Amino acid sequence: MKIKKHFITRVALSISAFVVVMDSTITNVSTSVISGSLGMSMFEGGLISSVFGLSNALSIPLMKLLSSTLGEKKTYIFSFLLFVLSSIFCGLSLGMFPLLFFRVIQGVSSGPIIPLSLSILLSTYRKKDRTSGVSLWSSIVVIAPAVGPVIGGVICKYLSWRWLFFINAPVGLICLNLLFKDFFSSSKDDTASSDCFDILGYFSVSIFMILWQVIISHDNSFSFDNPLDFYLVFLCILFLFLFFISQIYGENPMFDVSLFLNKNYLIGTVCLSCSYLINLSTVLPIFLIEVHGYDLLSAGLACASAGIPPLLISSKIKKIMSIVNPKHLVFTGFVLYAVCLHWRTSMFQTNTSFESVCISQFFIGVASTLFFIPITDITISYVKRKRIGSALTLNCFCKTICSAIGTSITYRIWNSRLFLHTSRLSDSVNYYSELFRSENSIMISKGLSYYNSLSFIKNEILVAGKIESINDLFFCGVILNVILACVILMSTSVEKYPSPY
Repeated sequence: MKIKKHFITRVALSISAFVVVMDSTITNVSTSVISGSLGMSMFEGGLISSVFGLSNALSIPLMKLLSSTLGEKKTYIFSFLLFVLSSIFCGLSLGMFPLLFFRVIQGVSSGPIIPLSLSILLSTYRKKDRTSGVSLWSSIVVIAPAVGPVIGGVICKYLSWRWLFFINAPVGLICLNLLFKDFFSSSKDDTASSDCFDILGYFSVSIFMILWQVIISHDNSFSFDNPLDFYLVFLCILFLFLFFISQIYGENPMFDVSLFLNKNYLIGTVCLSCSYLINLSTVLPIFLIEVHGYDLLSAGLACASAGIPPLLISSKIKKIMSIVNPKHLVFTGFVLYAVCLHWRTSMFQTNTSFESVCISQFFIGVASTLFFIPITDITISYVKRKRIGSALTLNCFCKTICSAIGTSITYRIWNSRLFLHTSRLSDSVNYYSELFRSENSIMISKGLSYYNSLSFIKNEILVAGKIESINDLFFCGVILNVILACVILMSTSVEKYPSPY
C-alpha cells in the first residue's frame, strides 16, 4: 500500500512539474499569436514572457517563508492551486492589462513548484535510490520544453490561444486531487518551523532584477555616456552586491550560502545555471517562423525532436552512471552541445531542410539528457536529506535568475547583431555597387517593378542578417559550453569526495 501511495505521489508531482515547465515554453513560443489576437504591439507581447520570468524568479525566495510557516507540502498545494486558477483567468482575459496581471500571478505561484516538486519527490525515495528520483524528475523537466512548442502549435492552429492556459486546469485539478489525499492524510509536516524572513535580501534582489530588466529593455542607444544609463547600471551592481552581503553576513538569510562550501554543489550549480545564459530555445522557433516561413505547428514539430532522447535515455541514465563517472557524462553532454551548435553555424541557411533541423535538435536532446540528469545528481549527492529543500531552492533560484538574464541577453545579442549585419549588408549593396545593379536587373527582367525589386532586395538583406545573427548566437553557445565542459572536470568524483555534512 505504501509503495502504491508513493507511486501515485511521484506521478502527480512529475506531471505537475511538467505542466508548469511546459506552460512557460508554450507561452514564450506563442507570444506573437497572443499579442496579435489582443491587438498588442511587439513590445507589449514581449511583456507576456518577461513579467512571468521576473515574477517567477522573485517568488522563489518567498518559498522559505511559506515553507517555514505552512510546511513544504501545504506550500506546494497552495502554489499549484494558485497556478491553476491564474491560468484560467489568463485564458479569460480580454485585454493586455488583465493578461499581464494574471501572468504575474502565474509566475509568483509557479516559482516554488519546481524546487519543491523535486524536494518532496526525493523524500519518497531511500537515499540509495535517490538517483532514480532525480532521473524521473529531470527527464520530465527536459522533455517539457521540447513538446511544448508542438502542443502550442496544435492548440493555436486548431483551437484558440486561450486554450494554452485552459489546458492547465483539468490536468492540474487531477494532480491536486491526488496530492491532496496524500499530503493531508497527516496534519504533521516536519519541515515547518518559525524562521524570520530576510527582508533586506529579498528587497535588494528584487530591485536588482527590476533594474536589470529596465537596462536590458533599452534599445541600441544605451550608452554609459548617458547619466541615466550609468546610474541604472551603478544601482544594479550596488543592489546585487548588497544582496550578496546580506546572504553572507545576515542573521537569517534567504538562502543557505554555506552550501557553496560543498565543492560539487558549487560547481554543479554554476554549470547548470550558466548553461542558461545563451537561451537558444526561445529564439529558434521564432527564427524558423520568420526566416523559413514555418507556421507555429511546423516550428514546434521541428524543435520537438529534442524531446525524443530524454524518453529513450532517461530510464537508463542511472545504470549508465553506475558505470561511467557522472562528471564525464556531463562533460560529454557539454562537448556534444558545442559540436551541434558549431555544426549549426554552417548548416542554418535559407535552404536548410526540415529534416536537418530535426536531426540537429535530436542531438541537442542527447546532449541535454547527458548533462542535465547527472549534473543534478552531482549537485545534491552530498547534501543531507534535511537540507535538500534549501539546496534545491538555492539551485533553482540561481538557475531561474540566469535563465531570466540569459533570455534577455540572448534577445539583446540577436537584435544587436542583426542591426550590425543588416547595416553592413546595406552598405555593401547600394545603388552604385555592381552587386546591386546585377540583382536589380535580374529582378526587373523577371517582371518586377523597380520599387518591388528594391523591396525584394531589402527583404533578402534582412533574412541574411537574421541568419548571420543567429549564427553568432550559436558561436557564443559553442564558447560557453566548452568553458562549462572544462569547469565540470574540476569537480571531484562522487565516490572520492569527503562529505562535509
